[in-house]
Amino acid sequence: MSKVLKKLNRKLKRKRGTGDEDSRKPLVSNATLQLTEPVDGDSITQTFHCLNSTDQSGTDPEIQAQDSEDEGQRVLSILRDVLLGDLRSQELKQAAEQVKQWAKVNGITPEGKEGSYSQNWLREYLDIVEMSVDKHFSALPPEGSRDSQLQPGEYLKYLSLVWSKVTGLVPVLENSRLLSYLIDSYNRRLFAVLDLLMDRSSTVKETSILLQWVKQTYFSHCFTGSPNIQDHVLRVSDPLLLTGWFEKSKQKFLTLLQEHISTVLQNILLYSEAPCDCRNEEDLIKVHLDVIQCLDAALQSTKLISDTLITAVQRLCCDELHTFVERYVNDEKKHLEAQNSNETYSLHLFRVIDTCKHLRSYTLDIMDSNNNTDSSTLLMLENMEAQVVANLQQWMAGLAEQSVSDDEQKMFLLKMSEILGCNDINALKLICAALYRDFPKER
Repeated sequence: MSKVLKKLNRKLKRKRGTGDEDSRKPLVSNATLQLTEPVDGDSITQTFHCLNSTDQSGTDPEIQAQDSEDEGQRVLSILRDVLLGDLRSQELKQAAEQVKQWAKVNGITPEGKEGSYSQNWLREYLDIVEMSVDKHFSALPPEGSRDSQLQPGEYLKYLSLVWSKVTGLVPVLENSRLLSYLIDSYNRRLFAVLDLLMDRSSTVKETSILLQWVKQTYFSHCFTGSPNIQDHVLRVSDPLLLTGWFEKSKQKFLTLLQEHISTVLQNILLYSEAPCDCRNEEDLIKVHLDVIQCLDAALQSTKLISDTLITAVQRLCCDELHTFVERYVNDEKKHLEAQNSNETYSLHLFRVIDTCKHLRSYTLDIMDSNNNTDSSTLLMLENMEAQVVANLQQWMAGLAEQSVSDDEQKMFLLKMSEILGCNDINALKLICAALYRDFPKER
């Protein structure tokens, strides 16, 4: 190319003549000629364009801008492959290095203190991010369709795979200030999906699974096994995105839990009114055991979600227990008034006493001593127990007047006193079984 430039320079000098001082100066400096190497015709054209429009520093702004734009497009192509493709580990490492070098040349720092992306380039990048989000989040089937019965747990497994994919992209984007755009887009879509899943949840179990997943995903280092990467990925720039979902989901959880507990306790009331089968040892303890298991299961499952939520659930359990006890006491009072001292009477009295005793003990464990409702629950159980004990004593006095031998009477009353003083469920079963065996007529 230097020969071509020299020839062109000589022609221009002959054409202008020798009288003009400027004409004696070469159009292109020798320094430029020495630095320019022969390439091809296109390079010559580019060189002339550069030389004819250079500034004082010798750098062409237009060419520099064009080169920067071309390099930006090349990086966008790399990011498109990264976000939309399935690159292997080594390819991700190479892509990360290229993006890092490009960001460094353009003055972009991870902290964002220097440099910035052009609006056009950033807009194209965000379009790629949205395409990536659309690709990795499959749409939920329409509600009411055959496929809409997908359990939340099954879809959450899929969401965990999505986050694993995002975690793998951290090394590519973390040094270029591009990661935050990706994480924000994925988080917005994720919580939109979680909203739909929570809206469709119809059981306590389903809502509990969703709440536990979000807790483990955003507040547990066990999810990725790498706290450093998790700090990058599992963060929400808008705190209301997370807290808003939790508040809405908490209310849905409490509503479903209250309905579930109420239904279970209502069913317990129904079978508590049925005659007690003396051949079934479980009948004596079934009422209070089922009530305590129902309420305890609610409290224990809530601990897996949030210690703070325990307070609300404990209050809910106390209120439901109060409603149950109120109905149970009223039903038993009617039952005692209408029941005659027949063969099932004694067994029923023992069951009521045992039920009141255990429910009273459980109430003391979960109640708020400053709450009037809880105090009322405790008082109802105490009064009911005292009334039934009085009925039992009256019934025992009647037995003492019957024509039974002194030995049989003493033995029977001794067994009754053992039952009333027994706090161990297994021991109570054994005492009752022996009572039914030795005194079949007193059933």
